[in-house]
Amino acid sequence: MARFGASRHAVAMLLAGMLVTGTASAQLANGGFETGDLSGWTVSGFLNNGGGPSTGGPQYSTFLAAQAAGTPTPTSNVAETSQTSTFDGLGTAGPAVLPTSGNFLAFVSNEAAGGDDTLTGSSISQTFTVPSGATTLTMSVMLLNDDDPADFAGFDDFGGVALTQGATVLAQYNLDLDPASTANQHVTAGSNRGGFLNSTAFVPVTFDVSGLVGQSVTLTAYSVHYGGDNSVESRLLIDGVAVNAGGVVPPSSARAVPTLSTTLLAGLCLLMLAAAMARLRQRRPRA
Repeated sequence: MARFGASRHAVAMLLAGMLVTGTASAQLANGGFETGDLSGWTVSGFLNNGGGPSTGGPQYSTFLAAQAAGTPTPTSNVAETSQTSTFDGLGTAGPAVLPTSGNFLAFVSNEAAGGDDTLTGSSISQTFTVPSGATTLTMSVMLLNDDDPADFAGFDDFGGVALTQGATVLAQYNLDLDPASTANQHVTAGSNRGGFLNSTAFVPVTFDVSGLVGQSVTLTAYSVHYGGDNSVESRLLIDGVAVNAGGVVPPSSARAVPTLSTTLLAGLCLLMLAAAMARLRQRRPRA
């Protein structure tokens, strides 16, 4: 009876382990947008009737201030197989912008659903738990724009990505139009990519998450009209969002480093449970 009780205790422990596995904190989902949509991401947009802000500069806090003052509005944000055109039609065809790898990338636009230039800004965001062994969060971003270069200083639309924890901004990277601004990267006027007149290249971005293991963080990609207007679309492209381990930063085309999934852990627990039950049957006294 003592052995049987001990075995029952082992089985109970295995079941408890399976329950813990099934309720583990969420990991980053759909970072390559290979579902063909924005599954796993929260999409939001807003409209300020007076247009975007003219102070604060190209940084995440400026985007948040504009968002707080705006009215929620449906967005045109989507995952797509390639970037080839703009809603306002001001750009020229140019070469298509393709995903950094896989079949899809996502765009975040300061244009409303339907393409009528009535959106001040928008974002996609995802909250996730930094997994054990993680060292970096990597992604690739690109800003596209159709403004006349002569207007860059006055109407400095921008986009970017920010890693936050609650109200604290842990890291951010911003791209804009004005070469004299404090943004990390600026578009090249007349570069003519993906149906837009001006753009950056795909820029690899790396955030250090080595000190955040086990903690919940939020990644947000955003785009906003800046300078008091709601016209002439700008669009942030993002792809290849991945959590990486071992201190090695993969190229922008790489996906997340595979980790032991919840499904695999559950399968291992089931195998251990089956073995424990088999031992129980062998130890039961025969009639």
